[in-house]
Amino acid sequence: TTQGPARASACWTQHSYNVTDVHLGVGRSRCYTCSADQTCRVFSLDTGELLATVVLDAALTAIVTDPAEDHIFAGASTGKIFEVALYKLNTGDKPSDAMFVGHDLKVTCLSVSLDGQLLVSGSEDCTARVWDVASKQCIHTLHHKGAVNNVLVVPTPLVLTSMQPVLPTLPLGVFKRATQAAKDESGVPVRLDSGLVSECQDNMLQGALPPADWADLLLTMPSAAGAEEADDEEEGASFRQGQDLSKQVALLKQVNKQLYSYSWNFILRQHGAGSDMSSM
Repeated sequence: TTQGPARASACWTQHSYNVTDVHLGVGRSRCYTCSADQTCRVFSLDTGELLATVVLDAALTAIVTDPAEDHIFAGASTGKIFEVALYKLNTGDKPSDAMFVGHDLKVTCLSVSLDGQLLVSGSEDCTARVWDVASKQCIHTLHHKGAVNNVLVVPTPLVLTSMQPVLPTLPLGVFKRATQAAKDESGVPVRLDSGLVSECQDNMLQGALPPADWADLLLTMPSAAGAEEADDEEEGASFRQGQDLSKQVALLKQVNKQLYSYSWNFILRQHGAGSDMSSM
């Protein structure tokens, strides 16, 4: 970073009267200006060179280009909006009047859609107008209670046009560890249950695990694991987490073995009872 007051990298003095608006192209390589001296000028931001000058018949108050930077749209103090083709060959013939006529007072701001087919303008006559660029016709007028000083065309959000769930466009920041938040008196402790324990709890609620003592044992596992994880410090957290998982796996193996023994004994008792009934 530079120290001291900032200095301009370029200074243009070609305009003979007040500069009323400045616009940067999509590629940020060209600068478009308009002035009350009835001229539009195009400058190169790389070299600072004046590339083109367009003379019109009214004091200009707003300027914008289409996304391709093929055309300039310049609003005037008379309410007219001029369209200038930057790459049209000069044949010597009188150019056709490419103007958007509809505003009664000075045009204050302009904006173009991403496809270059629509132009939106604001004026001191308390209206904002939407124009079809190809036909130069006003297709919509928005009335306001005061002068319109700024307009901007933005794409329609995908969430309003799609029937499918849309992921958030803004990335989420990295969350801080819970151990740091637990030391804060104003913090709120949060405990997350593992998916394995949650599945066991669901099975118990559905009656898949009949012994009540085993169900109580499994239900106490998340709180114990959560208490141990809450006391862990940042260093060595992964090692302690691995130990906790190993303990849980060992405990589940023991419970599974007891379940198997209980089920096998239950089947044998049922089979024995059936044999006794058949012998009678």
